[in-house]
Amino acid sequence: MISVADEVGVRPTPNRVRETVFNWLGQDLQGKRCIDLFAGSGAMGFESASRGAESVVMVEIESNVFQVLRSMKETLGAAQIKLIKMDAIEFIRLDQGQYDVIYLTLLSNRIYSQIITSITATIK
Repeated sequence: MISVADEVGVRPTPNRVRETVFNWLGQDLQGKRCIDLFAGSGAMGFESASRGAESVVMVEIESNVFQVLRSMKETLGAAQIKLIKMDAIEFIRLDQGQYDVIYLTLLSNRIYSQIITSITATIK
């Protein structure tokens, strides 16, 4: 079970949603490069790591949330997870990586088109 930061708007992706996503992606993410933008609870990223993802980048700007993610990463010994404390939109603009799976949970519709435009270049 993952710990969740006590921060307004941070909540784990519901079990039913995660189940549906991983049924769609497949149970084994061996060799996949994943990124969890606006990571929040980190549920999607941690689950990807547990399903064998080659690498998982988790991007979160909120300090309290980031510290909880760091603690969970250490507790789980998840070496394939890389935590980035940065604005997700800025990270996508600067990052040269390509990803097989992108998890994107937005709290605000106003940045939706901006982030979608930015991430199209990162998809493998």
